[in-house]
Amino acid sequence: MIRLALVAGVLLFGATIAILQRTVPPHAAAPNLDVIGYAQGAMAVMSVVVAMVLRGRVAAEPDAARRAGLLIIAWAVGESSGLFGGVVVFLGGAWMSYAIGVAAMLLVFALTPVRR
Repeated sequence: MIRLALVAGVLLFGATIAILQRTVPPHAAAPNLDVIGYAQGAMAVMSVVVAMVLRGRVAAEPDAARRAGLLIIAWAVGESSGLFGGVVVFLGGAWMSYAIGVAAMLLVFALTPVRR
């Protein structure tokens, strides 16, 4: 349920951005989107790296409650990559940033399965 809620939030954010971009023209004074785009790409890569590290910790954790907490942390890091991609698009960037963020989020979810 938690993973479904995280994915739904990111997808609804993307849908909201798509609707807003149709009705509101972009700002003339947009920030330097190249730098923000590079930061988003780095965040996507780092979220996958964090998921791989936490995957090892989850597998080695004998306590079920701590395992669940580590999984939620990994999923939240993956979600942050998707949301940051949405922010880049919202500021006037290309939709590729959002696609990279969502792909990283889904990869994090695939790397950190719910069950052992």
